[in-house]
Amino acid sequence: MVEKFGRFLIYSCSVCEVQFADPLFSSTAFYDDRYSDGALDLTRVRKLSHDSMVAQSHRMITDPQSLALEWLKRNFPDSSVVLEVGFGRGWFLSALEQHAYVAMGTEVAREPVELLKKKGFTVSLASIESLPPNWPVPSVIALFEVLEHLPDPLGFLQTLHEKFPFAPLILSTPSPKRWGLHLGYRESHDYPPYHLTRWTERALSMVLQRAGYAEAICLYPGVDPAEIYSALLGMTLTRLRLVNMASPELMLRDADGKPVFSQMIAQFPSLALRLHDIGLALFKELFKPLAWYFSHKGWSSSSMLAIGLPARWQGDKVSS
Repeated sequence: MVEKFGRFLIYSCSVCEVQFADPLFSSTAFYDDRYSDGALDLTRVRKLSHDSMVAQSHRMITDPQSLALEWLKRNFPDSSVVLEVGFGRGWFLSALEQHAYVAMGTEVAREPVELLKKKGFTVSLASIESLPPNWPVPSVIALFEVLEHLPDPLGFLQTLHEKFPFAPLILSTPSPKRWGLHLGYRESHDYPPYHLTRWTERALSMVLQRAGYAEAICLYPGVDPAEIYSALLGMTLTRLRLVNMASPELMLRDADGKPVFSQMIAQFPSLALRLHDIGLALFKELFKPLAWYFSHKGWSSSSMLAIGLPARWQGDKVSS
C-alpha cells in the first residue's frame, strides 16, 4: 500500500508501477457537480459563440493537445474524422475544427454536452458502446485526462480498440515526471474518487499493448509557466477550503450547503474570469525563467502524451 486517503487505499503494481485506488469507485454525478452552473471551467465557454471558440482554441488547448494536433496534421489530411472521448470544455474539438478536421465528442457530464450542442458542435452524452448510429467511423480517437478517472481502464481501452481497430489512440494522463511532484506537491484532484489511477510510461505502454495496440509511444512536454501559476492558485484555494476536487465535502459552504466559491463565481462570472486572465497573463511572464529551469532539469509539464498505434501503421511514429 502506498497511502491511505479517506476511505480509499492506494496500491502500486509491482510490475508496471501503476497506482490504483481501492475501491475503484466512480460516479457520473461527481462530474455533473464539477460542471455545475458555478464552475469556472465553463464560464468562458458560456460567453462565447461556436466561431469564437474555434478562433480562440489555439491559445486554450493544453501542451499535450498541441503535440497531438501537430501529430495529427503530419499524418491525417483535412476532413479526417476525429472522435474525442471526454471532451470537457470543448477546446480540442474547437481546435480540430480550426484545422478542418471533422470533430465529434462524447462526455459523461450533461452540462457541457448540452452547452456545446447548442453552440453547434457534434457532441453526445454517450458511452463508446452507444455512439449515435449516424456518426461516421473515426480515423483517430483522442482521450485527454480521462484514463485516470476510469474504474476499468484496460476494459475501456480494449473496447475502443475492438470497436475501431484501425484508429490510432492519442491520450494524455498526469505525468509521473511533472515538476510539482519533484517539489513534493501533489494536486488535490490527483486522489480518489476524482483520479482512480496514476500512470507511469511503462504502465501506459503495457496497458495499451494489452488492449490490442501494436506499439505505444510516450512524450513529455516541457513545463508551461501557466501551470506554475495555476498550481499556486490551486494550493491557495485548497488551503482556504474554497476548492477541493478530491474531497468536496471539506469545502466552505453557505447556509444552504452550497459551495461558497461556486456561488461567488455564479454571481460574478465575468469578474472571476477577468481576474483569472489578469493573473494568468502576469504570472505567465513572471514564471518563464522558472519553467525553463524546471524543463532544463528534465522535469515535465503536468501531463504526458501517449500514442497507441494499430498494427501495420505506416505513418509518423514519434516527433518530440
